Amino acid sequence: RHLGSKSLLMFSNRQEAGKKLAKELASYHKDPDAVVVGLARGGVVLAAEIADALKIPLDLILVRKIGAPGNEELALGAVAGVGEPVFNDEIISLLGASQDYLIRETEKQRVVIEERKQHYLKGRTPPSLKGKKVILVDDGIATGASMKVALKALRSEKPALIHLAVPVAAPQAIEEISPLADQTLCLLAPPHFQAVGAFYEQFDPVTDDEITELLKLKLES
Repeated sequence: RHLGSKSLLMFSNRQEAGKKLAKELASYHKDPDAVVVGLARGGVVLAAEIADALKIPLDLILVRKIGAPGNEELALGAVAGVGEPVFNDEIISLLGASQDYLIRETEKQRVVIEERKQHYLKGRTPPSLKGKKVILVDDGIATGASMKVALKALRSEKPALIHLAVPVAAPQAIEEISPLADQTLCLLAPPHFQAVGAFYEQFDPVTDDEITELLKLKLES
């Protein structure tokens, strides 16, 4: 469900965007089978607002890019803690990155994800997603590469359904990604999309400490 593209619509910050999504997701209020999962880092801030408003558990998912040999900023693909990685075959063949390299890098990033997740959770147990209605949230979608990986990873956890929820997305990206979710909520898909941050008055990077704090408030020790 796309709620039109009012290009004047701006979110003051991630918290406000999360509250706006929560209003549209009111049918999940106090649903014992619902869990909201934030895509770290930015998505966790919105997911925490939704968890608060709807009184449902909060979890997070981490996605890391698989960098090119000698240029880590150039993404050959991306990977989550579980599920299959997603690769950009065009760039891989262009750079001639070997299968060995890709396997090695994928494993390396999975280790980083596991360490990060433990750091965030501080020994707390995240909710199980099996058979659950999972609301997957991010602060916006530009290319959709991370979201694709997150959706595939969540599928491997066997949820009952995945409801993708974002405040803003590039039209082409949301069109490509929607079929991977069971339901999609996107408040804004403007034709002249430039960057996610352009739709927020305040779009500061989210710190590790902020995420740890949000999870601490939501997950019982």
